[in-house]
Amino acid sequence: MPHIHAHEIFRDLRKIAPNLSFSTHWQEDPDYAWDGDGPDPASQGMVAHDVRVIARAIFNGIMAEGREHLGGCYDLPDKRDPDVHGYLPQMLEEATQELAGQVTGPLKTQCAAALRYLKAVLQKNYEANNRAYSKARSRRRR
Repeated sequence: MPHIHAHEIFRDLRKIAPNLSFSTHWQEDPDYAWDGDGPDPASQGMVAHDVRVIARAIFNGIMAEGREHLGGCYDLPDKRDPDVHGYLPQMLEEATQELAGQVTGPLKTQCAAALRYLKAVLQKNYEANNRAYSKARSRRRR
């Protein structure tokens, strides 16, 4: 089974939790300092971003929200990865957990349904990664 990607995740969440809003926000982070192995991606024209994922609902007339963020996401200036380099489902899950702690009733039920779905997405994507890794290893052995 292939990966479940951002456009599919957001589409499914609109059906599963129609009273919740999910969004991803990218902001350039000029202060981020590369500390990874190899050359700095900025030397290849990539830009560091801080990516925020937000889960929102209006509860008792007030905007309730859960947030998760990930810094150091490198992408080309005109091409951002909507899957946040594979981290989107986990980020949505964590933002939804935070939101669930602020709401009750039907909104809490929709948060629970969204969390079940996101857990299944994480599992399917994990399995797809393992299959792809195993396939690549077997090709290298030939």
